[in-house]
Amino acid sequence: MIIEFLCLHAGISTFMTDDSFLHAFVKPIEVKRMTVRERTVLTDILYGKPDKNLPTLFAPSNSYPIGNRFNQEALNEILNIFECKRLIRGCGCRESNSAKFDFDNRKCITIVSGCSSKHTSCE
Repeated sequence: MIIEFLCLHAGISTFMTDDSFLHAFVKPIEVKRMTVRERTVLTDILYGKPDKNLPTLFAPSNSYPIGNRFNQEALNEILNIFECKRLIRGCGCRESNSAKFDFDNRKCITIVSGCSSKHTSCE
């Protein structure tokens, strides 16, 4: 069964080989109790960023000191693993109250529903 959307805060991780990573997190989530792999997955979910010009599947973020960037091919792999058609992410340094397709094939959608401190005219 194909599910329409995979919804994450920001990005995907190279370690998202199945959904077991979600069940493996020790709850409540405390960084000091997490493995390095769990920390990596968590930071990629929270700080990952699509990069349509990235030549490799994943690379360290150039915006944050943590998290990875990912390209279209990496996204396609993760969407196939989770049997989803598109990623909806809610993080991005974009204009306030907007939506944007991050790749040409419209499989990665960034939604910003807050008011950026850079944009003082939003309500």
